[in-house]
Amino acid sequence: MLKTKPLNALLSQSLSEHVSSVILFTPSGNLLASSAAPNSADAKKARVHAALAANIWTQYERVATDGLLQTALSPASQDDHISTPTPTKPGPMIPRTPPAGNANGKAVPGHQDHIRTLAMELTEFNLHIQAVSPRILLGMIGRRHGNGEPSSSSSQHSEGSDHDPGIGPSSRGGAGPSSRPSGSGNLGPTSAASSATGIGGGGAMGVLKVTSQTLVDYLQKELKYFEPPEDL
Repeated sequence: MLKTKPLNALLSQSLSEHVSSVILFTPSGNLLASSAAPNSADAKKARVHAALAANIWTQYERVATDGLLQTALSPASQDDHISTPTPTKPGPMIPRTPPAGNANGKAVPGHQDHIRTLAMELTEFNLHIQAVSPRILLGMIGRRHGNGEPSSSSSQHSEGSDHDPGIGPSSRGGAGPSSRPSGSGNLGPTSAASSATGIGGGGAMGVLKVTSQTLVDYLQKELKYFEPPEDL
């Protein structure tokens, strides 16, 4: 059973200058916990953010598991763009070996990488999503800093591959403080302050990544035996 109250308190400890909201949700968009106070305006926003983040995550996960990127970058697809001389007389047909998949050449999901983290720089805020378990995701929303020129920036990280499909404007910012949960036993609000000033070139997004990884490491231990209900 998920202890929502102490979990909400734990998530709120990660709030800082660069982290304005923390949500724990399912890939279907159901909010499990958030850093917002119950029944507040921020709590309503957290539910909206959970639905939005889940939709984005699902779209990128589908691209990864369908093997669309791997197929596009495979040697076979590159050969299609290379013109070859037409033979003077017919020869035997040599079948081309399709990418790893089934008989029709469609990629098999089991052979593809699953997304572990997704970082996006949107127009109004930064969004970082990371998998705690296959059915639990941690989302962090951070304030944008600076007035940089709009440019597309998004990063998708899977087990063994990195892709950068463009989504929204980039942001600039300096590193700031992040919170580190610590302790063992029952899930509760415990933290130790840590400095993220040593992050090189990461800026505000770098703070989100470091803070998220620290919290995910902790949650993976505390929620090791928890599985969301099937209807969530």
